[in-house]
Amino acid sequence: MWLAIIPLFLIPACWSMLLASALHPGIAIGRGAGWLLVGGCVLAALHAPRRAASSPSSPSSPSSPSSPSSPSSPSSPSSPSSAAGRLAPALIAALVLAWQVVTYLWHAPVLMPGAPWLLERAAAAVCAWGLGSWLAGRDLEGAVHGLCGAGAVVLIIAALSDLFTPLERVLGAEAPFGLSNFNVAAGMPLLGMGIKVLLRHARPPPIRLVLLLLGWVALIIVACRLTHDAQGHHMHLHEGVRGAVVESLAMGGLAALLVLPRRLHLPGVVLAAALLLGGEAYVVSGRVDTTAFAPSTLQRVFLWRSGAEAFVRAPLMGYGPGAAVAVLNEQPSFAAAWLCVPSYPEHVHQELLEALLDGGLVNLALLAWLLWATLAPLWRCRERPIAQALLVGWAGFLSHAMLEVGLSQPGPLLMLALLAGVSWAVGAAQPVAASGPLPPAPEPAPVPGALRRLAAMVAALIAALALGTFLVGEMRGHLGSLAVGSVSELQVRAERSAQNAVQQDDLTAQLRAVTALRTLVGPLDILDYRMARVLHQSSPLQLHEAVTLALGQARRLPVLTENLILLAQLRQDCLRQDDDWDAESITMTLTTARAQLQPVMAQVRANDKNATAYRHLDAYLHDHTVRAVPAR
Repeated sequence: MWLAIIPLFLIPACWSMLLASALHPGIAIGRGAGWLLVGGCVLAALHAPRRAASSPSSPSSPSSPSSPSSPSSPSSPSSPSSAAGRLAPALIAALVLAWQVVTYLWHAPVLMPGAPWLLERAAAAVCAWGLGSWLAGRDLEGAVHGLCGAGAVVLIIAALSDLFTPLERVLGAEAPFGLSNFNVAAGMPLLGMGIKVLLRHARPPPIRLVLLLLGWVALIIVACRLTHDAQGHHMHLHEGVRGAVVESLAMGGLAALLVLPRRLHLPGVVLAAALLLGGEAYVVSGRVDTTAFAPSTLQRVFLWRSGAEAFVRAPLMGYGPGAAVAVLNEQPSFAAAWLCVPSYPEHVHQELLEALLDGGLVNLALLAWLLWATLAPLWRCRERPIAQALLVGWAGFLSHAMLEVGLSQPGPLLMLALLAGVSWAVGAAQPVAASGPLPPAPEPAPVPGALRRLAAMVAALIAALALGTFLVGEMRGHLGSLAVGSVSELQVRAERSAQNAVQQDDLTAQLRAVTALRTLVGPLDILDYRMARVLHQSSPLQLHEAVTLALGQARRLPVLTENLILLAQLRQDCLRQDDDWDAESITMTLTTARAQLQPVMAQVRANDKNATAYRHLDAYLHDHTVRAVPAR
């Protein structure tokens, strides 16, 4: 049950980030969970090497009684859950990380946010490995109860920060993970496991029952609270309810399915997965009228289309972790997504597509192998409540992954590492027979050889040191001369530098800040327009550079009004300087943009104000493009 107190350490982690944000504005409070990943790596380095499994013939622990219905020990050679099998998921996770590092170093288009993603994923894998090794020979049922409590505590902290403004000011907005979607994605799968665990007890312990009930109340508060729209006029459900509904259906459906006869389990799971994937593919295909969707939901639909369009261009290796921020804005469907929510996407909001963008089909195959190695041992002993509880938790995580990503955020990664570590330990301890009590995970013998123990310890310490160093640089704003952080953090800092330059009337410094940001994270959504505008204001000698940036912006985002107006102004400047080539290029681009406006607008529900604005824009562009470009 001690796992339930781990989320409490998120409170000082949030404080550290909140303090750092006071010194260096722009820091994301939810990224404080990375400090817990660092601590988990240190604990794994100190403990896991002494308890790592050595071979399938390891003797079982004296404290691990064999199942009464099976004469063999769980760690015997005849058992499919031998000690070697327990190491398989950790080794596969290492292969996944190795492939992602290869794709990142090989051809990732931008430096951030791929670097922190890889560091956090490596730390999470080390934490899961360390926890699974530590649980060998211990009470696994208590560990599952602890996971349920941990999910409840995460949601309780999130609900309290939502309800009480003073607490929100102390912990940060939407603590502990910085966004209600991430709070739901991290806490709800673990909380949902409590349904199957409590069903095993006629009279569950009061403290566990109270904690889970509080967790469900907190979930309702976090996911279903009413919020105002941008104008402050209308009330609507918070977007976290979207993931909560899907997770509830998936976890409740699997819990009910496991009560049915065993022969119905696999067909039921396959049918449910096919319906979920097929339904999402049907919506993305464009055959469903999506104009009535909420803006954030409709944005996801167009981002999923953009992700599919990007995948087709690099199906085998993808683009590298974190490349979505620089790849999605190059796709035809991005303009419609931007009209729904005018912002850049740090990810594709869907784990399957994100995996394909990170490392292509190879990465997806490796992740599927890792998932199989984790879930197959649990599925084989699914009659046991402890295995059923873990399967229900995984159903929640996987269903939410169809609407959001968790492998790119430290908070959900932390909770996923806990779920994976306990699942690996339970899968290793499953007895051969389907009946009988589940014994603790077999006690492994120490790894022979000081060199191997040292290598394991060094690997865990390197993961802790690398992520810890990055977090320190993130709190300071830089590591040496390199700016580091998430995309939103880097953007906020660049915005502040640019604003300071504007106040000092220093266009060169303003351009330098925007250029440095583009080097790290790519053009985002409107970065090229901002650079073109600064160049246009700074010097007539940089007219061609300004035209080039504005043309690229119009190609990626033809619905950006300000950029199209800037292009029309640049065209007049080109004509005055007898630059007929650039003037003709601008004319062709504006003509194409005018043709694209209405089709894109038709895909997105727009209010009267937006429709009127685009009608004025169309008239403006018509007036500035009907004139023929003079011949040389």
